[in-house]
Amino acid sequence: MSLKLQIEEDFLRIPVWLSGEERPLHIYRKDEKLYEFMVMLPSDKTTKPCDFYAELPVRELKGQEILLEADAGETFFTEICQSAELLPKEPGRLPWIHFAPKSGWLNDPNGLCLYNGEYHLFFQHNMFGNRWNNISWGHAVSHDLLHWEQLQEALLPDQDGMAFSGSAIADEGVLELFYTAAGLENGETSERRFFQKRAVSRDGRVFEKESEPILPNIISENRDPKVYRFEKSGSYYMVLFLDGHEYAILSSPDKRSWDLTQRLTVEESWECPDLVELPVANSSGERKWVFWTADGYYSIGSFDGKIFTPQQKTRRLYAKQADKRTRFPYRAYAAQTFWGIPDRTVQIPWLVNAQSDFYAGMMGIPRELELIRQKDGYVLAAHLIREVSAQEMKLWEKDLSAEETFYTTWKEDGAALLRIEAPGTASFSLLFGGVHVAWDAEKRLLWVDGCEPEQLEEIGEMVLVLDKGSAEISCCEDTVCFYVETPQTICKELRISGNVRVSLGVIR
Repeated sequence: MSLKLQIEEDFLRIPVWLSGEERPLHIYRKDEKLYEFMVMLPSDKTTKPCDFYAELPVRELKGQEILLEADAGETFFTEICQSAELLPKEPGRLPWIHFAPKSGWLNDPNGLCLYNGEYHLFFQHNMFGNRWNNISWGHAVSHDLLHWEQLQEALLPDQDGMAFSGSAIADEGVLELFYTAAGLENGETSERRFFQKRAVSRDGRVFEKESEPILPNIISENRDPKVYRFEKSGSYYMVLFLDGHEYAILSSPDKRSWDLTQRLTVEESWECPDLVELPVANSSGERKWVFWTADGYYSIGSFDGKIFTPQQKTRRLYAKQADKRTRFPYRAYAAQTFWGIPDRTVQIPWLVNAQSDFYAGMMGIPRELELIRQKDGYVLAAHLIREVSAQEMKLWEKDLSAEETFYTTWKEDGAALLRIEAPGTASFSLLFGGVHVAWDAEKRLLWVDGCEPEQLEEIGEMVLVLDKGSAEISCCEDTVCFYVETPQTICKELRISGNVRVSLGVIR
């Protein structure tokens, strides 16, 4: 069936049925194909309402007629409508302090930056279903890094294919996005598949893609460009995933012409590289460079704007999931740092398994990065951003002995924040919102639900954050991080035994 429609508003609402079948929707303007999306479409006999709407920006088509074609029944075409504004998020449906889309699939964070006084979060997004497909760049903004407003899609698939992961910088008042154009599956652009492109905006809302690539294909599915300015020379550098465990570093004087200066291999790692300079805690201005990869492996060394030189063995920040069958051994993945925050380096990961009836995937809480010097070298620490402590409302603090078991429930709405301080010889176990955690001080082993046990010298202060669909746990000065899936409805209870000091707070 088909539908002709005169565009009169800014957004075209396209209905999505999650129980439906994924089939193509074609959108034409006269003889020109504008879009082709794979949409979860209902059966011909479906009479129930859709689960949600994909909100397609069509402001540039106002006053023009379009044609929509799909192998779908009357129910689908009847529910298509237009709107002047985006739908508001529904209260109670989304996490309190983790970003999740109102609907659809979410994966890698993209283009994290501070621009015109707002924090910008772009993300890989399929607004037509809760599985991977139709990848565009979703967009959200925040003033505190914890509470986000979702905006219209920033980059949509086009004749060069889907818009895969990338980064952003703000230069001379212009917000620039660097992304991978993934080509078309039908081979029309096979000779140009997986090349790097640029889009620009002067208001942080509407983006114009440049027609020509800034970097042609180097090898295979090279992707995920992360672009920064190298302050010592004023030039720019890009880190790019190539293939397997191989990455590239490129240099440019103008962000348009790029020279490949290094190819390097990081064993066990792939995708979404980052390369940032971080301060060393409790030092007199010492700084080191960190080469980061999607699965939490990182290498510490030096960088001269063109060549990165590792100075110690590769380490990892994330604890592995216990289930060996999963495609992603780490629930946190593809973390990226912000451009433009002047006094700290802030990073956000994608939380892979988080989902509800309306969305799949969410972002982790932003964390501030620094290095800690230990006997055997430097380790990366990822602390919860300072805004967490600033907005936390303390509920209580208690000292517990090894013989007692503490149990409580609470009714406060919001994400729960639990802090545990344990002496070096104290063991403890707890159940926090359905997540089991146990520390054996004698064996030096830490168990967390769903993760492989970690052999640690000590845990120091442990911090647990419980939100809808996720639990984040960090310890050892935040040099070890666990990300655990929790039910959508949080079980607000706490049971603890052990010789520990415990405090509980809430963030709304």
